[in-house]
Amino acid sequence: NYAASMPPAREALAMNPRMSRAHAAIGDALFMLGQWPEARTEYLAEPAGDFAATGLAIVEHKLGDRAAAERAMQAVEAEGDRLLYQQAQVLAQWGEHEAAISRLQQALAMGDSGLVYARNDPLLDPLRQDPRFGELLKRIGFD
Repeated sequence: NYAASMPPAREALAMNPRMSRAHAAIGDALFMLGQWPEARTEYLAEPAGDFAATGLAIVEHKLGDRAAAERAMQAVEAEGDRLLYQQAQVLAQWGEHEAAISRLQQALAMGDSGLVYARNDPLLDPLRQDPRFGELLKRIGFD
């Protein structure tokens, strides 16, 4: 329930305006609700650079600003292997399924802890029909 997830995050921000991840969580909810300009505003307010850049790479692409999306993705990729899972999220949302699967396979080989979200992550939904994604979930221990 994306709409219901936002008020608690906003309450947390009222208590600690510098709290990391809260703006990104609100941005993710707004993105999933199709409120892309509002999601962009939240990602821009996110103090954790990796979460901000991931969200911006996705939402800027949806908003049609390919150059801004590419710049944000470069920031995600600059973190190297540390953000392989996030790179896969972006690539899945961009429709670059081959590259997204490849990043997830690299993430698995590296032991990326982000993979614990793969089973239910809506940002990976574009990959769900790919048999390699199903195999990846089995290798992680899901399904």
